[in-house]
Order: sequence, then structure tokens, then C-alpha cells
Amino acid sequence: MTKTIITAEFIANRERELRDRRSQLQGKTSGGGRAAAAEALFLQRSAEEAESASLAIEREQQADILNIRTGALLRIDSALRKIASGQYGACEECDEPIGPKRLIAVPEAPLCRNCQQAEEQNANELRRGGAGIYARELEAMP
Repeated sequence: MTKTIITAEFIANRERELRDRRSQLQGKTSGGGRAAAAEALFLQRSAEEAESASLAIEREQQADILNIRTGALLRIDSALRKIASGQYGACEECDEPIGPKRLIAVPEAPLCRNCQQAEEQNANELRRGGAGIYARELEAMP
């Protein structure tokens, strides 16, 4: 297998993209326009109002959006730390290089394509009630 060399310019471009994305997400979660107004409304509604089903659903949706944004910020911060430490582009699972095409598409990707697919397959099996990879590993044990 031919190893792809990731250049300093490539990494600098991903870092710029990550910082831009981080700024956008921070603006949506803690300031700026409609998002700030929605967040303030979400945080200020009284407990009595939350009793209504529609408001409870709205609160849950707002919480989900905030959780998604927070998760994205955490992944971006992790990628920025890896850039600073010189570890950017290595899969957290197998330590093999993450392909440049994947890093262009998902600059904060912590896993290579193969490990990401294996993780998703295992998660899908667990959701369906199976034990996924872990069951196969246990079956293979003497």
C-alpha cells in the first residue's frame, strides 16, 4: 500500500477550515441573531410552560441541536490539538493515516474510513440487539 504524504500546506488548509467551522458553531451556540434568541428562549422558559407537550418537544429539539453543536465543537477542538501536536491525520483506532480525501470532506475525522465503517457497523448491530464485533470476538476465544 502506498502511503500518502500530507503536506504542511494541506494541514494548514484543514486547520483554517476547522477554525472557520469552529467560529461558525460558536456563533450559533453562544451569540448572534436567531440562534442566540432561540437559545435564550430555551433557557428562560419557566417550568410551568414546559409542562405543555409542544413546549417539551421544542425543548428537547433545542437540547438535541445544542448537543450536536457541542459534539462538533469537541471534535474540532480535538483535531486542532492534533494539528498542534503533529498527530493530525492518524486514525485514533489503528494509527494508520486517514486519507486526504476523507480529511478534505471531514477535517475533524478521528478515524480512517475502514475504522469508521467498522464502528458504524458495530453500532448498527448493537441497535438491532446483537453484540456486534464483541460477540464474534467472544465466539473466537478458546
